[in-house]
Amino acid sequence: MIQIIAIDPDREAYEIGLPIIRKVGVEHKINFIESPALPILDKMQQDPKSESSFDFAYVDADKDNYMNYHERLMKLVKVGGLIIYDNTLWQGTVANSEPSLPDTRESSTGTGIVPTSSSSLAMDQQQRRASSSSSAMDKQQRQWNSGSEGGNRRILPL
Repeated sequence: MIQIIAIDPDREAYEIGLPIIRKVGVEHKINFIESPALPILDKMQQDPKSESSFDFAYVDADKDNYMNYHERLMKLVKVGGLIIYDNTLWQGTVANSEPSLPDTRESSTGTGIVPTSSSSLAMDQQQRRASSSSSAMDKQQRQWNSGSEGGNRRILPL
């Protein structure tokens, strides 16, 4: 069984997709929480059953807090799980040398924080590296589809 816990302070954004969610019959699998994500993640961390219980997290939230999300998600997503961060490649500028990067501390809109977050995430020694080869991805997809890795899936989009 797949369970999705979706956290967003804007219920309207969730409701835009609700007709499609209902049409494909997966509304019962989604627990939408209208709230900023950090307080909810903090509550989840207090529940011992939540530790290492998620297979996947997708973060498309306020970019200024990416490192705060990362710290919490590293405790909630199981080893071998996947955390995806939106806008981390920042049009390729994360591959630029340090002097050519924009000053990432000036912007509170999120447009300047992404290169710093990307660098910090890339240097995080706690992360487990996963192969991105197509055969490894195909194998992972087959395991997910067959349920051969435990059957239940927990997904956390922010």
